[in-house]
Amino acid sequence: MNDYAALENKVTELTSLLEAFKQLNSNIEQQEVFHNILLQMITVVKAEAGTLWVVEKETEDIVASAALG
Repeated sequence: MNDYAALENKVTELTSLLEAFKQLNSNIEQQEVFHNILLQMITVVKAEAGTLWVVEKETEDIVASAALG
């Protein structure tokens, strides 16, 4: 991979991370936030599908909060 392509990939990753942080600070529903963050992460890693797992505060259970693909 040449330097330009590596830089381009890094910019894409950082842009997606910034978008994820914006989602976390937005006023939209939590489920929509999880969906949008998962969509960004799938895009960054060029995956066909993904699942976002979170730990519930009260029970400490690990649950799938969003799934795509």
